[in-house]
Amino acid sequence: MVSHLPKTHQDAIRLTQELGIRYIWIDSICIIQDDKEDWDHESANMLSVYANASLTIAASNGDDSHKGLFTEIPSRSYVQIDYAFGGIQGQALAFSCPLRGETFCIETDREQKSSRFPIFLDYITLPEEPLSGRGWTLQERVLSRRTLHYSEQQMFFECNRAYHGEDGLFLHARFDTIHQKIKASDINTEGIPSEGQALTSKDLILKLWYRLLWIYGDRKLSKPSDKLPAISGLASIFAKRLNDQYIAGLWKSDLIVGLSWEGLHCKRVEGYRAPSWSWASIDGIIGCSAEFPYTPLATIIDVKVDLKGANPYGEILEGRIRICAPMKCLYLADNDMKSGDDKPRGRIELELRMEQIEDEDISCSFGYDEFAEDSSQEAAKILECLRGKDVFALLLLDHVEFREQQLPLKGLIIAKVQGTEEYQRFGTVRLPRWALKDRFEGGQEEMTTVTLV
Repeated sequence: MVSHLPKTHQDAIRLTQELGIRYIWIDSICIIQDDKEDWDHESANMLSVYANASLTIAASNGDDSHKGLFTEIPSRSYVQIDYAFGGIQGQALAFSCPLRGETFCIETDREQKSSRFPIFLDYITLPEEPLSGRGWTLQERVLSRRTLHYSEQQMFFECNRAYHGEDGLFLHARFDTIHQKIKASDINTEGIPSEGQALTSKDLILKLWYRLLWIYGDRKLSKPSDKLPAISGLASIFAKRLNDQYIAGLWKSDLIVGLSWEGLHCKRVEGYRAPSWSWASIDGIIGCSAEFPYTPLATIIDVKVDLKGANPYGEILEGRIRICAPMKCLYLADNDMKSGDDKPRGRIELELRMEQIEDEDISCSFGYDEFAEDSSQEAAKILECLRGKDVFALLLLDHVEFREQQLPLKGLIIAKVQGTEEYQRFGTVRLPRWALKDRFEGGQEEMTTVTLV
């Protein structure tokens, strides 16, 4: 039977036997294919599978399951260096490292700001390996205690204490993990915390979640409907550690901040996958301004999410949020879609305006890449949805440390769903504080209650 399996599966079984481990889990074998009920059940158990495994084998260089683990590795170039030390003479072999300008150091003495122990990010993140671009594999790596990576250049072993390469590389660091204790200063944009004190603050755990969403956003899924299921294992353990309710990729206790996410190089998906207020409704990189102190301007009144299957962190049928917040009318600029002077010729952009607000005092983001070849098509889709509708800014928070020119008020661009009293999210908007004239002058700002879908 084993001989009929794909080459990578055969190699993984052989390796498991050589290590003296009796059992192996392979998703495509252990989950009944084309059985929705079994898939729903098992996808909800990914936390248990990967977090409790003795070792995860990652075929990092594999485009599919037929390439195998033990591929031929190209020889590395090196130079011989003569050396003499302590009366000993000999030769050392010097190999190049994949720096690509991305080297940084852990600060071992934070008061004196001295830096040691260089960490080479490409070694740990493995950005060029096919496995690093897949959606499901993010949670597999974060949930795993130990991982053996078979990359194009060499084999790496990763655990909570170190990251070790065949070439002798030894780093006191690793990719993000639910098992390692980290501290605030180690939460960076590359997905590599280093050793440190326990991450006990709820705020830090939330920041870690948002940063994982940033890493996850640009990864690919063979089934677009897997957007939420592919991180359901992560959501499960974060729910326990936060003691919080999971709401379509966001958290109830931090919903005001969560709703203010912004898309980068995003595209809207065909069909329904999640409510418009959830980042799961689009494909692309997701950013959230959780690191900036803020005062909430909105109040969540009610939340309702209907699930599609048995996985409480999986697919969604529909979701609604009733929210009370200041709401300001927006309108499409006279030149709805204009060619920007700083845009390549033929490119167009979508703009919104607000009464009594200068052009430079309003910033709108719809998430698409304005410099991409298809930017005009993406803008046209949004324009088609907004044309003829009343468009509003639903203001969520005030970044208290921002100056006026930094546009401290942040909210959502929303418009009514045709034939209903419900609203759909289209993007984010930033405004100066004096846009809320009554609040700015010490009065009480008028609040509006709406339902977002």
